[in-house]
Amino acid sequence: MSAYYLYTGQTTAQTQIDTNHTTSWLLTANSAWTLGGGRFVMKRGSATTGDISLVVRTGSATGSEVARVTLPVGSFTQSFTETAFNFAQDLALQANTTYYIGIESSAPDVQSQAYFIKGVQDSSFEDLSQNVLSNSAYALTLGGAAPASLNINYGTLSFNSATNKVGTGTKAGDIVLYNSVITVDGVTVDAIVTTVSIDTGVTLTTIDSTDTADGNQPSGGAYFSPRLSGTSSNNGAGVTFKVDFISHGSYSAGTGTAITLQNVRVTTYDIDLKQYQQFSGFTVARLNNGATLQYLYDSNTGLIQFKSLVTTNASAGDINYEIQADYDSMSTTTFKIGSYDYSLVSGLAYYYVKFGTGSAPSSFSTSVTSQQAGAPVPVAVTDVTISEASPYAVFTVTGTV
Repeated sequence: MSAYYLYTGQTTAQTQIDTNHTTSWLLTANSAWTLGGGRFVMKRGSATTGDISLVVRTGSATGSEVARVTLPVGSFTQSFTETAFNFAQDLALQANTTYYIGIESSAPDVQSQAYFIKGVQDSSFEDLSQNVLSNSAYALTLGGAAPASLNINYGTLSFNSATNKVGTGTKAGDIVLYNSVITVDGVTVDAIVTTVSIDTGVTLTTIDSTDTADGNQPSGGAYFSPRLSGTSSNNGAGVTFKVDFISHGSYSAGTGTAITLQNVRVTTYDIDLKQYQQFSGFTVARLNNGATLQYLYDSNTGLIQFKSLVTTNASAGDINYEIQADYDSMSTTTFKIGSYDYSLVSGLAYYYVKFGTGSAPSSFSTSVTSQQAGAPVPVAVTDVTISEASPYAVFTVTGTV
């Protein structure tokens, strides 16, 4: 397999590199390929003396170093020239893994003693025969860090590439990682799904069915689709899940580099047969309220519940059994699914949770905010004063709604 090299162009403004300024990228390899180093358009200052290095670390700038090449000042002139940084041994990149790539120097933060690079906004990967690596093989972010937030504009997330990290997802405390649930502007997001709790009398037979035979979800099983069974003596019981969104490839021991998704829509289908779903506080939710669905705040879970009022089995495509919840932003969300009459279920209770748009928002008859559904009004605490007047300590809390 040919090695590929990180190339920069010559058209954009120059950037200084010194002890306080590093040029860096965050690279996510979507498949396995080989990195041989870099080809950068660079120059030195008139009095530069320090060395400069191309370094690769796993995950972030503070991760484990896996490759480095250092060039002396004699490798550069005072004119911009393509300069080769070749690793002594090509680096085999692992699929679905994130790497930090940095050009670092201990040169003083003085223009005459620093280094300069051009074209970092035009970066690409090519082999030595100028064959360009396909964009599908990687995601590259300038700056060496994933963005803290990402506007997905109500786009669809695909929960169809799962890796079991703890257990198989069917027991409390189990963790399943979903790779590449969405990519926006070259930034790829993973999702960590944790099975938080399973109420007594409920069995989570499958955390996420990919079965499409019933026609209720698209090819590939992109919805998050748990399957439950329960007993009539435990009506109202269910399973609680937590979803955390992280930078692609940053997962480690149950966590990762958090990303806040902006403008998120969650659509749940087929809430019939006295089933329910509870959501974390949303900006607005939509439903056809009345004969089929009812909403209320559950003070025990701190979630907002939408429950079915019918005992009949409905089509998953029927909007009367569909719930849509919008969020201005989320980096993590919690929801619970269950039933108020497991005797109505012939076999398993099916759930279809889509992170994305289902029916058009204008198709629903009712819109409701979290507070209209009964959730407490959040208060931002701005100050706490403690008065130690004997015999009691008095706390004064100041906040805004």
